Amino acid sequence: MKPFAFPGQHEYDGQAFPLGIDVAAESLDEACAWATGAAPELSRLAGEHGAVLVRGLPLAKPEEFDAVVSALGYPNFSYADSLSNAYRINHTPRVFSANEAPAEVTIFLHHEMAQTPFYPSKLIFFCQVAAEEGGATPVCRSDILWERLKVEYGAFAADCETKGLRYTNVMPGEADAESGLDTTRSFEFTDECAAEVEERGGFVEGQRYCTEQVAVLGADSLGRDIFSRVIFGAAALMSDSEKV
Repeated sequence: MKPFAFPGQHEYDGQAFPLGIDVAAESLDEACAWATGAAPELSRLAGEHGAVLVRGLPLAKPEEFDAVVSALGYPNFSYADSLSNAYRINHTPRVFSANEAPAEVTIFLHHEMAQTPFYPSKLIFFCQVAAEEGGATPVCRSDILWERLKVEYGAFAADCETKGLRYTNVMPGEADAESGLDTTRSFEFTDECAAEVEERGGFVEGQRYCTEQVAVLGADSLGRDIFSRVIFGAAALMSDSEKV
């Protein structure tokens, strides 16, 4: 693995964010072998730097991406096991499209499935077709965000620590592919589903999925406090029909 710099890269406490590494793999088999051997180091680097950008893997299809991700040996947090309800396409048990909203819809910074009690510890993205212009996925160091929130919005940060959050999401009766929200795939709560939601720390009111109070702060792999929820992005994206 060879590190490389790229435009827009940040540095915090002497650590590049994201860290860029170049991998020399000529085939899918070589890519999978590299992933198996590099998994512990990748986990360490992702924890230290916050994110790692990998280039040089010969991947062209979701199935090939799935093979490399599987070779890493990380536990699978499947779409079915989550409480996500975004409008997405499942390609494999591990791989689904990030969002099917039109290109003109803005997806604000957020933590994946942060409005639910259960969320993944790692996210791995694969760019199948690069946009001719724009299209980059923005990333943010959530520990740095939390430190700045405490300085610039001390009262809000204190409320986050002491009060936590409670989310209420309205699940639509029909799928809405035009929205970038996580409540846009058609959904109907059955008694069995409602019972499962309650087991996971939430409850159901009609078509509304509600969480009990959840903590705003989490901790990364190094024990640093991180702002681990989503507020601003969801509020900005909601249409009048989605707000409660």
